[in-house]
Amino acid sequence: MEEILVKKSSLSDVKKSYKFLVKADALRINEMFKESVKNYLSALMLERDNIRIYLGLAQSYVHLGEVDKALNVLEKARSIKPNDASIPFEIGCCFMSMGLPCVAIISLKEAILLDSNNIEAQLQLGVAHELLEEYDLALMVYQRIMEKHPSFLKAYQHKAALLVELGRYQSAAAIFAELLKINPQYYKAILGIGICFDKMGKSNSAVRYYKKFLKLKPNSQNAGDVRERLERIKCGRFKSENNFLQLA
Repeated sequence: MEEILVKKSSLSDVKKSYKFLVKADALRINEMFKESVKNYLSALMLERDNIRIYLGLAQSYVHLGEVDKALNVLEKARSIKPNDASIPFEIGCCFMSMGLPCVAIISLKEAILLDSNNIEAQLQLGVAHELLEEYDLALMVYQRIMEKHPSFLKAYQHKAALLVELGRYQSAAAIFAELLKINPQYYKAILGIGICFDKMGKSNSAVRYYKKFLKLKPNSQNAGDVRERLERIKCGRFKSENNFLQLA
């Protein structure tokens, strides 16, 4: 993209730009990314200082696998509004999508410094540490989010799932239980507790939670595997083989 000269758009241009932006956002939400790009670019031609346009355009480029273009767009946005926390957050997400969590951490930390309440940036920071196998750091990040934002369920889910992965089933079950206190219908937590009990050899308790999960989510992608596991327990085959279940 050529160098952006920021100047105040006319009221007429702003109104036209807004129509393109609304359409582009709707197309992106409906996963029509090529069409959304066209509309974002049309909006950008009319209004060069609207950060929302750059962010949406970058997100569409990422979904199209054109991450270099997304990063270029975001750098242009940064030159217009250097203290906007959403820009380094999106840059961090770009690097995460490229499989570069080490680089992503730099941008995610910048986003958090600019906005300490950016929970999604904090969550992605935890995920980045996980990918780098820095598990203690990841757990610390998730715990900090839980303490500062106790209703943010994703942090509980990620921490518990990581604890399961690390074989710390009792600790994971405790986190899932905390999650259920906040939302008793959170089916992933119900399934998670079932898995933890299963892994600890507490089959009766595992069966109880597996059945609760199936009652709540009979058609989920894990339902068939859970039913199969229940049959194996019923037949006395207690060895747990739940590596198929997606907790995060």
